[in-house]
Amino acid sequence: MSEQPRALPSALERLDEIAERMRDKRPCLFLDYDGTLTPIVARPELAVLSEALRDTLRRLARRAMVAVISGRDLQDVRERVGLSELYYAGSHGFDIAGPAGRRI
Repeated sequence: MSEQPRALPSALERLDEIAERMRDKRPCLFLDYDGTLTPIVARPELAVLSEALRDTLRRLARRAMVAVISGRDLQDVRERVGLSELYYAGSHGFDIAGPAGRRI
């Protein structure tokens, strides 16, 4: 008989420890465009980021490095999100740009 896999611990149970380790660090948040920031739609051009979420990303970028990753072309995802202060990875990470469009 095979063993049951162990359950992974919940990060929420160790929130104090995580906060302590992050005290003097700047976190990084990686988000996918299609299906995470926008809903999955029948045609890719219909995936539109809401203004409320755009504002949330803008506010998050003041506290953390925020990266939007996509299988889309880099220029397409940058234009769709429209925030110069974020990092972007297009073509599944093969084309990367930092804030203000600096190529990485």
